[in-house]
Amino acid sequence: MFNNLCSRPSGAAKQSFRVSWILALVFVFTLGAGSLDARGPGERKGERVRKTETTREEFHQKRLEKLQKELDLTAEQKEKISKLLKDGWAKSEEEMKKMREQVRKFREETDKEIEKLLNSGQVKKFRQLREEMKERRQKNHKKHGK
Repeated sequence: MFNNLCSRPSGAAKQSFRVSWILALVFVFTLGAGSLDARGPGERKGERVRKTETTREEFHQKRLEKLQKELDLTAEQKEKISKLLKDGWAKSEEEMKKMREQVRKFREETDKEIEKLLNSGQVKKFRQLREEMKERRQKNHKKHGK
């Protein structure tokens, strides 16, 4: 019995273990990427953008007011800092957009690599599981108002 615990796994066991790890990674990345599209229930894409812009503008004004109060900024400093803050938001949005695209590409590439390791029955089941995860994620987003 002790020899069985210390022996190396067979080729099939290694492949099974590898596939399990890959599936786990895909699951984690799928959940993470899904949360990037955080619209509330019943919100269409444009509505979320307007809401975000309002929130961002409110945040911008509060931050600028706090800096004005704490640092006793001149009008010129306030104007320049305001522009820098707005430019910073724009750069952050662009980087987030790139990141979302990279995550999507990584997920697609990973799925293709996983499918190469599977037989046709497993590929069918894998695709089914992926769809089920996607549906659960969408359901949870609606349920939690994200």
